[in-house]
Amino acid sequence: MFGKREWGTLKIMMPKRWLRNNHETGEDFELGKLALERYRLAMEETMEIQVRMGRAFGDGAQGQEGGRRLQGGAGLIRGR
Repeated sequence: MFGKREWGTLKIMMPKRWLRNNHETGEDFELGKLALERYRLAMEETMEIQVRMGRAFGDGAQGQEGGRRLQGGAGLIRGR
């Protein structure tokens, strides 16, 4: 009479179980995803960490001396 859920003709509204609420910020979000405010805060923290790691270890670009050292074979350990 009302159809079946498998047929796609069910007339009764089913609860959306994949939606949740963040009680700290009051935001609604889907399971497996961050709420917008939490996502923004996480990305800010990630950017700060990336900047600090760049300062500590360098920006990742290799200079000319790195390429020459490996081309000459001086950076390789052989015969151990």
